This record gives sequence, structure tokens and C-alpha cells, in this order.
Amino acid sequence: MATIAPYVLPEVVPSLVKQYPRLRIRLREDKTELLVRALEEGRLDAALLALVPELGDLEHAVIAEDPFVVAVPPGHALAKKKQVQLGASAKRS
Repeated sequence: MATIAPYVLPEVVPSLVKQYPRLRIRLREDKTELLVRALEEGRLDAALLALVPELGDLEHAVIAEDPFVVAVPPGHALAKKKQVQLGASAKRS
């Protein structure tokens, strides 16, 4: 999945800089597991990432939840449904 940073950071960074004018921000984009390791090793102070099943002793807070959608062609068995359970489209032919 692509990073969410380009969508979140433009809204967050200006308010952080305004609230903390002496704050130095360095942005780094990397794979989630590498960012988690950098946090654990003290090489990063914070990271914006998708929630992974195991974050060990790292403190975290959910800041957003995004709905996912499934797209199917017209006439597909799932096309008339308002909600689809995860995996339902894989079970259909």
C-alpha cells in the first residue's frame, strides 16, 4: 500500500510548526518494519504508519480509520450488495 503521509502531513505539519516553532522536522519515507525498528532503536522519535499487528512496547494511538471498497464489473454477483465481507469477492467466480 502506498504511504498515507502525503495526505496527512500537509494538514499536520503547519500546525505543529506554529505550535512548536523550535521543532525540527525531518521526514523519512520507508517500509513499516524499518520504521518500527528505527523507533525501537531510538533513531526516530515518531512515525506515521499503518497499524501493524505487533508493535511491541511502542506506544501508539489510532488517528484515523479508512473504509476500503471493492470494485466489481456491472452484473457481478456482488454489484448489488451494500456491504461485502472480506474475502467474499475471492469466493465468487
